[in-house]
Amino acid sequence: MQATRTLFVIQAWTLAAGRLASLHEALALRRRRAAARREFQALGADTLRDLALGPAEFDSCWAESHGEAAPTRRRIADPIRVERWP
Repeated sequence: MQATRTLFVIQAWTLAAGRLASLHEALALRRRRAAARREFQALGADTLRDLALGPAEFDSCWAESHGEAAPTRRRIADPIRVERWP
């Protein structure tokens, strides 16, 4: 009986730890997205025009580049490969 109770407690703690880790990952992603949004909003109109983006395109760019939506922009679907200098 004690072994069953101990196993139940271990399973409960394992489940709680897994949920806490998932929550931590979700909050970290939210913070990264918020930081990226602030950086995007700080770009000037000239910079956005150079990048061929509009001020309202942050969400679609984020979704495409993070696999949340099918890529429709070529530069996201086929990123430029940068070779490092030796």
